[in-house]
Amino acid sequence: MLKQAFLLLAFFTLYFSGYAQEFEEELSNYTPPSELMRQIQLFKDDSDKVKSLLSLSKYYMFYGHDLDSAMAYVQKTLLLSERIGYQSGMDDATFYLCKLYASKKNVPAAQVLLGQVKPDKRVRLLITIGEHYLFNTEQSKGDPDSAAAWFSRAMVLAATLPSDKWKQECLISMAKYYYSTGDLKKANETFQKVIDHYHRSGERQEEADTWYQILHYIPQTDSLQKDLFFAAEQALGLYRKTKDTLGQINVLTSMGWVTCHAATSGSPRPNIARHFS
Repeated sequence: MLKQAFLLLAFFTLYFSGYAQEFEEELSNYTPPSELMRQIQLFKDDSDKVKSLLSLSKYYMFYGHDLDSAMAYVQKTLLLSERIGYQSGMDDATFYLCKLYASKKNVPAAQVLLGQVKPDKRVRLLITIGEHYLFNTEQSKGDPDSAAAWFSRAMVLAATLPSDKWKQECLISMAKYYYSTGDLKKANETFQKVIDHYHRSGERQEEADTWYQILHYIPQTDSLQKDLFFAAEQALGLYRKTKDTLGQINVLTSMGWVTCHAATSGSPRPNIARHFS
């Protein structure tokens, strides 16, 4: 019970940050740090040890709020992955290293990593650096102009790639940018482009995830409450179709938080049961 309360508190703390979705993914695969340390000591130098090292790094990033320890373990992850030639480990470690550098305001170090990865992974890093500026917790409105510059670089590179995945991720980043600047019309139109793409291609999981992202980034105002609940309803329905239980829980948890926020701020409380019955 105590662990559940701690995790729920951590989720609420991160809900409006750029880490929210990643936190939820880690929540579904939570392993206590003591067990991760045991695994690291027992495993030989292989992909399993890489995964345990990376999980420990993410524990310190998302739960422990200890960026120095997270940095130390992600660097160990990268070194081991390079030594055993484990490409997936190298890609993941580089991504989280970039995120940590950006969080520690060391953008030049994060930028160096761009030259160490393949083009598709470079798009991911460009978006990561851009989101650092968009979700700068020391500034109430972040630095949208700098974020847009990084997102634009990502979009240019994504346009040269054969896969549509990163084109859609770039559009999602731009939608977040438009929300941050108050341009709700462009934000909604951009999110809708992504949703329409996934709907046409029959990618229901990705379509659901896109609707769900709207819950995290749409401004929490009374005037937009209808739009927020519409997005939640769409995400929940798609998660049901794909039998994604965690996705359904995430939507309901998020909307529960919206209800709590409305109650504490004096806003009208939304009727969750009416929308999801």
